[in-house]
Amino acid sequence: MSTFITDGSTSFPRLTHTNYAEWAMRMEAVLVRQGYWDLFLEDAVSGPLDPKELKDVKRRMAEARASMILRVDDSQLPHMVDPNPKVVWDTLAKVHRARGFGSRLHLRRAFITATMTEAPEVKEEEKESVAMAASATSKRGANVVCFSCGELGHFVADCKTRIKHFKMHETIAAKASLEDAEEENFAF
Repeated sequence: MSTFITDGSTSFPRLTHTNYAEWAMRMEAVLVRQGYWDLFLEDAVSGPLDPKELKDVKRRMAEARASMILRVDDSQLPHMVDPNPKVVWDTLAKVHRARGFGSRLHLRRAFITATMTEAPEVKEEEKESVAMAASATSKRGANVVCFSCGELGHFVADCKTRIKHFKMHETIAAKASLEDAEEENFAF
């Protein structure tokens, strides 16, 4: 099956699990051009309709849904079972938006290729507010009680007593395993 759809002047890739943002923008343009986008607005059908108008709305909804179905990959068809095209549109958005592989790949690539730019010149009043924030941050730890040793002024992660305790246990464990290894070698 072809990955591109061509209908007159419109040609764009079918919806896959990686291209929702681009597909949604192009599909919206197609639906606007075809005159179906009003069906996707919140109050598309308001008030009671006579049978002829109801039949016309149902026909337009079916055509809008068909237009979307013809522009998706087979893997996306399970998301398009509802006869209401707005529900289908919302389901596709829920499934794909900001969770797809393409989104994660794009964000990862943007993060990896990010470069640091020169910092702008800092004004005097900004320097004062930065200094105030730094002093507030340094005071923040002054009232903290360590859950490991009970002393004031540091968190458990920074506790020197705890770190010494772990290093001592690691040394004892290393000596014990070394002694066990020597005993095993001696037995042979």
